[in-house]
Amino acid sequence: SVREAVVSTQSTGRELWSSKSHWEADAGQVMCGDKDGSLYHPAPMDLLRRQLLIQWRDELNLTISIRRDGTDIILDTETQLNEADLLNKPFYYSTTTPAITWLCFTTRLVSNFAYYILSTAAVLVMAQIAHKVYHWRRTKERQETGQMYELIDQIIEELQRNYSKYQSDPKNHVPYVPIPHARDRLLLPSERASMKHTWERAVQFIAQHESRVRVEMRRVQNEDFPVWYWVEAMKSPTPMVPPQPDSTSSDFLYPNIEPLKES
Repeated sequence: SVREAVVSTQSTGRELWSSKSHWEADAGQVMCGDKDGSLYHPAPMDLLRRQLLIQWRDELNLTISIRRDGTDIILDTETQLNEADLLNKPFYYSTTTPAITWLCFTTRLVSNFAYYILSTAAVLVMAQIAHKVYHWRRTKERQETGQMYELIDQIIEELQRNYSKYQSDPKNHVPYVPIPHARDRLLLPSERASMKHTWERAVQFIAQHESRVRVEMRRVQNEDFPVWYWVEAMKSPTPMVPPQPDSTSSDFLYPNIEPLKES
C-alpha cells in the first residue's frame, strides 16, 4: 500500500542518514592508513535504497558511480538511468567528506610537503647533473677539436718535410706518405688507443677540406696502404726580363745620336 511504501521510504532514509557519519569515519581511516579497504562501497541490491542514494547524494555528500559496458560512469544530474540499470549494474558510492583527525591531517600535510620538497630536490639534482654532463661533453669536444687541428698541423708539416726530401733526393724518397706510417711517427704507442677518434677525425678532415693533399691507394712493400700526396703547386721564380723598346716608337726609328756626336 501507499502507507507501507511511505513508511519504508522514511525508514530507509533514516538508515542512510544515520550511516553518513559511519561512511565518513570509515573513509577517513582508509585515507589515513588506519584501515585497509576501498573508498568506494558497493550498494546493496535494493532498488529503493539505490534510488534514495541517487536522490540524496548531494545532501549525503556522496559520489556515485555505476559500471556500464565495462566503464565506470560518475552519476550527475544529466545521467539517465532506468530501473534495469539500478538493479543489474554494479553500483558504488563514496563520501566526499571523509572524517580526518588533526593528527592524520597534519601527518598527510607534512608527508605531502616532504614529497614536494624531495621531488623538487630530485628535479634540481637531475638538472644539475644534466648541466654538468652537457658542460663536460662540450669541454671534451672542444679539447678533441683542438687536438685534431694540432694533429692536422703536424701531418701537414710531415708531408712538407717528406716532399722536400723527395725534391732533394728523388731516388731515395717517394712523394707520398702512407697514412698508417704517418700515424705511427706522430703518435706514441701509448697514445694511439686514446687518440684513435681524434686521428680518424683528422684523416677525414684532410680528405674533405685539404686541397693540398691527395689521398690514393698505393702498394708499399707488397701491401696496399692509403697514402697522402703533397700536391701543392711549387711555383718557381719568374726570371726578370729587361723591358724592350717599342719598335714603332720614334725613339726606336730615330734614335737620339747627339751624345754620340759630342763624343
